[in-house]
Amino acid sequence: MATPIRAIYYTDPLCAWCYAAEPMLDAVQAHFLDRIEIQYKMFPLFQDVREVMNDPSRLWTIADRYRIVSKKTGVPINAGVWEYDSPQSAWPACEAVKAAERQEAGALFLRQMRVAVMVEGRNIARPVVQTECAEAVGLNLARFEKDRRDPARRDEVQADVDDAHRENVLSRPHFILTNTQDDRVAIAGPRSVTLFKEAVEALYHEQPEP
Repeated sequence: MATPIRAIYYTDPLCAWCYAAEPMLDAVQAHFLDRIEIQYKMFPLFQDVREVMNDPSRLWTIADRYRIVSKKTGVPINAGVWEYDSPQSAWPACEAVKAAERQEAGALFLRQMRVAVMVEGRNIARPVVQTECAEAVGLNLARFEKDRRDPARRDEVQADVDDAHRENVLSRPHFILTNTQDDRVAIAGPRSVTLFKEAVEALYHEQPEP
């Protein structure tokens, strides 16, 4: 029997808003249990950090944004990585998540990576940090290293990016909820647990009785 509600979640390991949204996501999953399935899709924040840093239209640095998110949400976030060891691209971390998915541990690894950057202030674009995160969640390290180096991982991230563009996804976190009747609800940006629950319940009850 198909899972009644599927949530496609566009995210990036470096996204502070996504990290701050984790308690909401935990509450939703605890509430709905097997009535909801979350599929993670990587949507990198930037290809080259210089494009972000040198953009005159940006009012904040990435470090500033981390501090703003922390202040608005009350979730402690360490912005130190952007001051002394900035990731040069968001893609390597996303590709590493794809490698972890090969061992069915993508979500667990993603969380460990976020702890590394948001709590410990470490550069998760660096392979050594990714390997330590993989070890922390119990992955087979030889397989992880092999999968991470495979060019197919970049293709998988690109496929997610292409999907995001087709869906007009502009922000992270971004959820697209669907039920078995293909009814859809999009939730863009950080939202409350209540709003998310109401959206899932609405889709759930629009389905025919099994």
